[in-house]
Order: sequence, then C-alpha cells, then structure tokens
Amino acid sequence: MGRNATGVDRLYLLIKDPHWTFLWWDLQPATVERLKRELGDRDERAGFVLRIHDVTDILFNGFNSHHSFDVPVRDWTDHWYLFIPNAGRNYCAEVGFKVDGCFLPAVRSNTAFLPRECPAAANSERWSTISIDRSGSRS
Repeated sequence: MGRNATGVDRLYLLIKDPHWTFLWWDLQPATVERLKRELGDRDERAGFVLRIHDVTDILFNGFNSHHSFDVPVRDWTDHWYLFIPNAGRNYCAEVGFKVDGCFLPAVRSNTAFLPRECPAAANSERWSTISIDRSGSRS
C-alpha cells in the first residue's frame, strides 16, 4: 500500500487450484486515509483484513453472500496466498479495516470460480488420425 501511481484501487482474486487462491491488491494512500478518518478514534484498534465471500448463484450486493470469513493481514503486505475449504463455488474478496465487529471495505475483487476437486466430466474428446503410407512415398 502507499505506492499506487495509477489512482485506482485494485484487488485481484486469482485461482491456483480447487482450494488455493492468490490475492493481490493496490490501494491509493487517499483511500487508506479516508477509511482511517471514518474509523475515528477506533483507528488504533482496527485491523487490516481480507474478507472472502461465497457468492455462488447470487448477484452480490456486498451484504448477501452465502458465507464469508475474515483473514487478518499482517505486515502491510499487498498480496496473500489463501486456502479456501469449499471447492466448486464462486468467490470474491474485499480488503478493508475491521474493528468492533464493523468492517469498512476499501475495494472488492473480481468474482472467480474455484474448480471442483474431481476430473472434468467431459467425454467428447475427438482424436484425429493421420494416414501413413507404408510404401514410404510421400503424397
């Protein structure tokens, strides 16, 4: 945080496999300062967190996820590898400050689908064949 030259807050949720994700964010210093002002005297107690939302089959409005969980972020990093226990679901993430049960989001990520834990059920493979002229001549 604090080195954003683009003027845009960003959070990307990238899928590694059915359970592991990679999150990367970039926040404007002005965004962090605005959130700290909103926290007021609770600023010193606030923790920086990632909030992960299960948004499978819904139009997410910031409050209606099926389930969410928070991950405290230490050392003011700008990226995080995260294990998500339920595969085969759609997720999005937010970064922000949390204090006294109140969460103030700074930015929301894209929505991404964690693949299922089993092989794909596709059985429509089509293999091509190559004719070989056994006489050795090329045609």
